[in-house]
Amino acid sequence: MSGKLVALAVSGGGFANGHNAATPSRMVMSKSLDNGENWTQWKEVGQDTVFNVMKTENINRGFATSGRGTTLKSGRLATAMVGSTTGNLLNWVAYYLYSDDEGETWRLHPNMQTAQGTELLSEPKIVGELDDGKLLMSVRNGASKAGQLGHPRMYGVSADGGATWGTFDAPSSKKLGTWNNMLCGNVDSEAIIWTRAGEHDKTRILHLLTGPYFRRGMSFWVSVNGGRNFDKKLEILDTSSYPGKYTAGYNSIDVLGDGTVI
Repeated sequence: MSGKLVALAVSGGGFANGHNAATPSRMVMSKSLDNGENWTQWKEVGQDTVFNVMKTENINRGFATSGRGTTLKSGRLATAMVGSTTGNLLNWVAYYLYSDDEGETWRLHPNMQTAQGTELLSEPKIVGELDDGKLLMSVRNGASKAGQLGHPRMYGVSADGGATWGTFDAPSSKKLGTWNNMLCGNVDSEAIIWTRAGEHDKTRILHLLTGPYFRRGMSFWVSVNGGRNFDKKLEILDTSSYPGKYTAGYNSIDVLGDGTVI
């Protein structure tokens, strides 16, 4: 283990005011070389290689979404961003953000093709690199409302290194798919590739998800077919607990070197 960690944070006008010339969306980076004990001063990254590229697609604001990014087999750091032309959820798009120099420079594909959801797209999360080299992202469904049963969690698959996103059967469609049995509580939730065929008995993708009743309840879901389908394996918070109160919210998940999930 190298001990290197990279953190990104929203700066400037963020998302809400990023469309204003006086307060553009900005992004800053800090790095730790000792497993998080010490961190460098924040420095701005991506104004030319990220935000100016977004503007070529008429996207005037954006931010790297919360939670954990991932490292691909090549050493590339990968995460996801959301952008918009108006700020309205109806105009949100998801796209892929990467670094090939340990976080010093962040880029979008120059031929970036933005992905849109079948419902109200909200913050995307890169899950990781699948066994066949495709990339998988999990996407928050912004259509879920308080007091109601949630809407399906959305996903994206890329077969061209993150430039274009779609479904498993049509990865170049620029239309996200849905995991219909996974009802999303309109939260930032994450998944991780837990075990891999060749290193373990099979590939397992583990997804932690808040729902199904908006921000009530939370469960672990597992896929053994590369993310096409998930089955619920463990209910962490029952929806009947603490009536009238939210019991869960945003979450993040990771796996340690010995396989322990945290």
